[in-house]
Amino acid sequence: PARPPHVAVAEAERLGAPAQIAAALHARALAEPDAARRIGMCRRGLAVQPGGLEGVRLRLELGAALAYVGRRVDAREALRPALAAADALGAVPLSQRARRELVATGLRPRQAATEGTAALTPRQRQICELAAVGKGNRVIAQELFLSIKTVETHLAAGYRKLGVNTRADLAAELAAAA
Repeated sequence: PARPPHVAVAEAERLGAPAQIAAALHARALAEPDAARRIGMCRRGLAVQPGGLEGVRLRLELGAALAYVGRRVDAREALRPALAAADALGAVPLSQRARRELVATGLRPRQAATEGTAALTPRQRQICELAAVGKGNRVIAQELFLSIKTVETHLAAGYRKLGVNTRADLAAELAAAA
């Protein structure tokens, strides 16, 4: 049988495990009917575990609760980083919810294309095309006047969006789309 959320929070705090505390506080916030208490629980969870998937979930719930009580600007401040982190983690359902919540606050976040090469930003596509023809990260960085880290970041995002793991797969995916 599942433990009540308040018991899970107490057990996680007793163990001192930040990820478990955050997860338990998130579960408790979901079960809490009072919006002010939900806000407090989410903030408490974010103080313990601000990053990762649990941080995204907590920010989403915080933003939704803030929007519910009419604090739309504060809600956006929680939802924008939730959307960015969900996108970065590839957590599509959380990303979609963050977009819906932002729209509900009156904000229109940029809608990312959802599949294939259309999902790539212009810079990601440019870097992926250079990598697909065999250029190394250092050469790409020099050619585009970027840091190697920037090239790596754009290339990793391109790999994730295209669902590939190697430069050969990248080349094949780009060729198929052309």
